Amino acid sequence: MPSTLPSVEPIGPSLGTSLGRAFELAQRVAGDEVRLLQLESHDFLRGTLRRSIWIGVGLFCLMVAWLGLLAAAVIALEPRFSLEVRLALLALLQAAAGAALVAWGARGGERD
Repeated sequence: MPSTLPSVEPIGPSLGTSLGRAFELAQRVAGDEVRLLQLESHDFLRGTLRRSIWIGVGLFCLMVAWLGLLAAAVIALEPRFSLEVRLALLALLQAAAGAALVAWGARGGERD
């Protein structure tokens, strides 16, 4: 008598179906990660742009104030020097300050 084993029905999906589902889920997770990365980078760029605009506006205000101080210095030196000498003196001071800042920045902007 030949022994026959009862046929066993598969309990779950086949290996190919399971691998296909796992691949689909991995693709979906990867797509979600890409979208999340895009959202985070957009938020970062938006914040950076907003801060940069405020820094630019602040620098413009500082420049206007600095020009006002230079104009006040030109006027304050009026009784002592001619206009040409006053402008040359302030231009020389500005050039020296600018050169010192550029040299400091070229070294890395750190204290020794």
